[in-house]
Amino acid sequence: MTTTTTITQTQPQNANTVPIDRFVYGSLHVTIWENTDRDDRAYFSIRVERRYKDNKGAWQSSNRFGKNAIPVLSDLLGKAYARLSELEADRRSS
Repeated sequence: MTTTTTITQTQPQNANTVPIDRFVYGSLHVTIWENTDRDDRAYFSIRVERRYKDNKGAWQSSNRFGKNAIPVLSDLLGKAYARLSELEADRRSS
């Protein structure tokens, strides 16, 4: 049985406790976060993870990926890169 999963993008958020943006394909997630350094300067970072349920039904996260995840991650990372470029351009123009 073959299942089809679509890539979805959530709406950006503006609080440091929630992601700025997230790109998801199946169990693969690329999340953009806004952080501040010691001098209170803002910068962006990303988190790449594979989400799954363990044998007790609890959600877990892994940063290990199989070969077939590489093309999907490449696409998601490309989308994250484009979004980061937009965010940085918006910041420069403000």
